[in-house]
Amino acid sequence: MSIRFKVILPYLLLTLVVAVTGVYVVTNLVSDSLQERLTNQLLEAGRVVSDNFARQEISHIESARIVAFTTGLAEAIQAGDRAGLAELAKPLAAGLDIEALSLVDRQGVEHFYMVKLADGSFLEPGVGSGLETMTMVQSLLMADDAQAAPRRALVYSSVLKKYFYYSALPISLNNRLVGVVLVGTSFDTIMPYLKSTSLADVVLYNESGQAFATTLAGQSTDETFLAGFAVAADEYRQVVESKGNVAGENFELEGRWYSLARSPLRVGGDRLGVFAVVLPLDFVLQPGAVSRNNYIMLFTAAMFGVIAIGYGISRLLINPIYALVRASQAITAGDLTRRTGVSSTDEIGVLANTFDEMTANLQQRTI
Repeated sequence: MSIRFKVILPYLLLTLVVAVTGVYVVTNLVSDSLQERLTNQLLEAGRVVSDNFARQEISHIESARIVAFTTGLAEAIQAGDRAGLAELAKPLAAGLDIEALSLVDRQGVEHFYMVKLADGSFLEPGVGSGLETMTMVQSLLMADDAQAAPRRALVYSSVLKKYFYYSALPISLNNRLVGVVLVGTSFDTIMPYLKSTSLADVVLYNESGQAFATTLAGQSTDETFLAGFAVAADEYRQVVESKGNVAGENFELEGRWYSLARSPLRVGGDRLGVFAVVLPLDFVLQPGAVSRNNYIMLFTAAMFGVIAIGYGISRLLINPIYALVRASQAITAGDLTRRTGVSSTDEIGVLANTFDEMTANLQQRTI
């Protein structure tokens, strides 16, 4: 093996090892950081959704307290005065911008029910809401405590064919329970707000593990579309009982890949159901892929640059030696006029100059 390869080959191998190691380390670090960033973003979106439900609950309770403590309302519900309740409740619902309002007496009879339509008008459906049979209402009535804590639930309205988030609060008169007021907001109203504040798409699940609302593909309530997000009973129970986000799965929708994480919907200590936050994978991974490719290109260019520099340095070292070899071979063949032609000032240059002087002396002596 020539000296050129002895010098270049180890240098080349070392450069390749360093470059490949650098590419591997950097790309893996980028991938890990991207996954961590995606996970953190999902966690943050989940926290924002939970906070928004807490704010919605506070808004419900504030409105329900105003209704419950309106002068004359407790007396009207105790007397079963439907006309009087309607006269008091309608202005309250309009003034407080309550989307759904129900009043139930101590015996569990609903005396007033009104909902706000999409055009802003209010409607009394003429049929009961069925809210009086809900566990949150029955628990307040059975407790017979005018100071009982509020209850809340996700409720499907068979009248309006959509889901509502309801909060229930006891109505008292002379510190005695006389009824329950329920304030509700439809998920048609809640879902767009959740998406805009969490910066992620949201999916909501009922107690059976079926998705009933999502912001994906618009605000979709199509049952066929939502069926694809259903979870098994065991998985639903695992999420409800968990303390934080539970990783879901990646899925493709309309040619785009998404990552989903589920979390229990907790409000005031109650676990009402499950929600999921969804982010497109290219939200993080596509820029990451670009960064990874840029790193690979950078390391590749650097590797070739280092090899080129190493080759140039090796030529500076090897060429004077080759010149010495060729000059010595020529002199051995009898050409005493041959010189190395090396003009450098380093050790090889000193050796070449000494060799040329020796050759000159030998030529003079021969003459």
